[in-house]
Amino acid sequence: ERYGLLSFTKWKNIFNNDAFCSMEKLHCDFIRGLSDFTIEEHRINHIQYMLVKSDSKFEEDDEPNPQTKSKTLLIMCCPNGGPYELGSLTKCNFFLSNSIDLLLWNYRGYGFSKGKATFNRSRRDIELVYDDVVRVAKYEKIGVYGYSIGGVAAMHLAAVRKVDVLISDRNFASISDAAYGLKYGLILLLLFKMICVRSDRTMKEFFKAKCPKIVLCSPSDSLIMSNATIKTGISRYVMKNCIEGSTTESA
Repeated sequence: ERYGLLSFTKWKNIFNNDAFCSMEKLHCDFIRGLSDFTIEEHRINHIQYMLVKSDSKFEEDDEPNPQTKSKTLLIMCCPNGGPYELGSLTKCNFFLSNSIDLLLWNYRGYGFSKGKATFNRSRRDIELVYDDVVRVAKYEKIGVYGYSIGGVAAMHLAAVRKVDVLISDRNFASISDAAYGLKYGLILLLLFKMICVRSDRTMKEFFKAKCPKIVLCSPSDSLIMSNATIKTGISRYVMKNCIEGSTTESA
């Protein structure tokens, strides 16, 4: 105890301080990876988002040319379990190098956004973010990219706002079916049905969106059972409409 080797408080302070990592450090490291581009940080209510402009890489003596400003914006919706600061810089740099500005935002309770995330709150929050960015910046085309569970917010935005393209990257057709494929799936499915009665409407919003859609899927997903993936959801929806259409014509 004299040397502190058995002091619980001392070891707790060592591993709980910010010397190892903090949200501020993670945020700074992510920004450093985009240092060739201009970054604007914004807050709308409880949501923090970052606007990264693709047209801002200039030589030291060059002046920004207003004519080179990007007219296209892509809103990124993160997967589950982390803030955008844990996202792929390679993916960000790909879009930025092709003259596409990016909007990165965090769900409630992630990064510097405040509160507690739910599906319906994320749907409302992306509307706030969209409305705010169209107010502060003028873009001719706006797309939305939903990765994994980010498809919930992305599909909703495409259904209720003017969006020029929806990119659906390994999204769920049904969150409840995804829960069913996990351990104790039947219990999780029943709980989801009871608690989130109106939350599982992703496919309805996918088809409600009138913009062009790009759907990315894994041939075999080791985590999510095939019945819960968007590729199955699209097939199921089309087949259902074909059957109902045939029945109507026969009648």
